[in-house]
Amino acid sequence: MIRLITSLVMIFFFTLTGLVLASDMQDGEFLVLTYHAVPFKVSPTDEYSVSQDRFVEQMEYLRTHGYNPVLLDDILKAHEGKQKLPKRPVLITFDDAYISYYEFIVPVLEKFGYPSVLAVVGSFIDNPPKGLPEPLMSWDQIREVASKRPVEVVSHTYNLHKGIQYNPQGNVGPSVIVRAYDPSTKSYETEGEYRTRIEADFNTENALFIRQLGFVPRGIIWPYGRYNSIGIEVALKAGYRFCFTEEEGFAHIDHLQEINRIIINNVPIHDFIKEVEKPKPVKRMIRAVQVDLDMIYDPTSYDKTDENLGKLIDRLVAMKVNTVFLQAFADPEGTGNIKSVYFHNRVLPVRADIFSHAVHQMIIRDMSVYAWLPTLSIVLPDRKLNEELRVREIADDDKTRPSQSWYERLTPFSADVRRLSRQLYEELAAHSLIHGILFQDDAYLTDREDLHPLALSDLKDRFGKDLDPRDLVRDRELSKKWAQYKT
Repeated sequence: MIRLITSLVMIFFFTLTGLVLASDMQDGEFLVLTYHAVPFKVSPTDEYSVSQDRFVEQMEYLRTHGYNPVLLDDILKAHEGKQKLPKRPVLITFDDAYISYYEFIVPVLEKFGYPSVLAVVGSFIDNPPKGLPEPLMSWDQIREVASKRPVEVVSHTYNLHKGIQYNPQGNVGPSVIVRAYDPSTKSYETEGEYRTRIEADFNTENALFIRQLGFVPRGIIWPYGRYNSIGIEVALKAGYRFCFTEEEGFAHIDHLQEINRIIINNVPIHDFIKEVEKPKPVKRMIRAVQVDLDMIYDPTSYDKTDENLGKLIDRLVAMKVNTVFLQAFADPEGTGNIKSVYFHNRVLPVRADIFSHAVHQMIIRDMSVYAWLPTLSIVLPDRKLNEELRVREIADDDKTRPSQSWYERLTPFSADVRRLSRQLYEELAAHSLIHGILFQDDAYLTDREDLHPLALSDLKDRFGKDLDPRDLVRDRELSKKWAQYKT
């Protein structure tokens, strides 16, 4: 019987509770509502549209309960300290430029006197994708609504509102955040190529806006709400002042590059009230397991590996697991010293490029996945360099030697080690859709460590003189200061 989960299986059951009311909005906070199509009638299989009668009912609720719809200009002026937001400020946004925005929403919002934000996917207007709930607006119609003061048109990217292949197994992820994988060349997009692709899309969108509407958009609504630090950097360079996510909770005028939004679905009014009055309910039971990919990977057969992964996921689903701490490194011998990993990178050998696939298969089943990875117990392929960079300790004979700890750690006082460790984590984040990190317990230095020459050099810079390594053990006051500095 194949063991699919490590013998150390951790299951936690606990509840997090918290509630924030709209009436409890602090200074600088505002609510952002997200709509898509608003047709007369919504299909039962349509997850994002809201029917026209419910939309009007929702706007009426905002009007009668003291909400004050605001413009992007209001938010920007509040950010710059030129004015304060009104009580219960709300920004109303619409994604994708559906025809109902032109034919129904704008006339309704005009009657209420409400401003709104419309996000346009540039490539969709002339070449709409199949399967949309209703037709999209034309450029003439977008131009007409853009001329109305209460309407601001922003970018939804030119052609990034789609999925692309991002690993050898063929998994598809949001184009705006994943590194493309080319199965014909069996190669990944580099960071430079990825950055160039995002920049080109934003530049194309801006040029299209200038040509069709006569202005460059001031904001971007990330497709699927997904974004990363490179995307924000490129967005700012493209001139975007506002970047919208799909994170729940209030937005804040101090965080215009990460503006939270609440997606509104076709729900009865009492559920809408819960969404807007209590936009950030946090109440859930966490059921978590730690999983060793070593026990999933079969070096003799990829098909067998995939079969094992399927069995594991079936078990996780049956156990109602919603959080997984997933081993990203290979350690079949159980030493804790990492010589290879399960994801594409430039630092360590890849035992098998399966981590991102395992993550994908878990997240599509509504599991949060945290990558489990060490920071210092890394064994570099260049063994000579590895030995040169090992953490050193003082032995009983008062001489220094490579640390005899369980973990063969590299010294954090080396700029090369810090660069390699950073590179490893960058590659992990770039090539998977993880929710976070579980750091291995190897990022420590005992009171007899680190006595690497680079550490002693730092020590000299810190205290202004050469010190005998033995002093670090014998002088308790110095040892305490050294410990604080190392930490």
